[in-house]
Amino acid sequence: MDKYGIIGFPLDHSFSPEIHNRAFNYLKINACYEKYEIPFQHFKESVLQLKTSATKGFNVTVPYKQEIIPYLDEIEPLAKKVGAVNTIQKSGNKWIGFNTDLYGFLLPLKDHLKSIASVLIIGAGGAANAVCFALLNEINIKVFDISNRTERKAVDLSRKLEKEFDIRFGLPNLNEAVKNSNKYDLIVNTTNVGMGNLIDKNPISIPTLTHNSTIVYDLIYNPKQTLFLESAQELNLKTINGFPMLIGQAKKSFKIWTGQDYPGQIITEELFYKNPI
Repeated sequence: MDKYGIIGFPLDHSFSPEIHNRAFNYLKINACYEKYEIPFQHFKESVLQLKTSATKGFNVTVPYKQEIIPYLDEIEPLAKKVGAVNTIQKSGNKWIGFNTDLYGFLLPLKDHLKSIASVLIIGAGGAANAVCFALLNEINIKVFDISNRTERKAVDLSRKLEKEFDIRFGLPNLNEAVKNSNKYDLIVNTTNVGMGNLIDKNPISIPTLTHNSTIVYDLIYNPKQTLFLESAQELNLKTINGFPMLIGQAKKSFKIWTGQDYPGQIITEELFYKNPI
């Protein structure tokens, strides 16, 4: 039996095993998908052990989308530009890194991209890398702010992106972002604030940052509705949770690993949240 899995910490929230195991079962592929929950202090030794294992592919989630890169033998050009990897394919003895998050993130925004000219990204980690790159690759953004708890990470991300794109970033801290006068067309939470032991937290207060057509997007998919999205819905704003992105990136990963298309009819948001495995 072929083995696949997800590397991250924590992983209690992850739906990835259910998504991929459903597809393996449906297509009668002799494979399984497991969680590899790795605390940060054991990251190096655990990854080196996995690299010598027979596991044929991995997804990588927070907080390791950047930390995994030194352990890869090859990185596809797009993932190298982004500086974050969420999918690994084992080819022979080599680990090859990909980023399928870009595709997944844009899926639920396709009908709205032309109306997005101002953006606030909350967070500056691997997911934020992919989100910023995906947006800048698709549309012309006039105001692009990145707000992160640790300013240095936001500075590093902005400098890297400025080398790729002709744009200057605003870097307000979280308190400054709330107080500024910008009304954003799109606000994206790329952090883990709102899930796990932070389920009762909101990454930022949004009323002063929004107008009637603001889209509020949270990459978290479990819980289905975070406090961040609840606060946006109270303002009657369009909200998007992380489920469409999760499925989109998973389909790309599945294709990389198996060469087969993911059988899309076996999972929808309504079906999955109603009847999770």
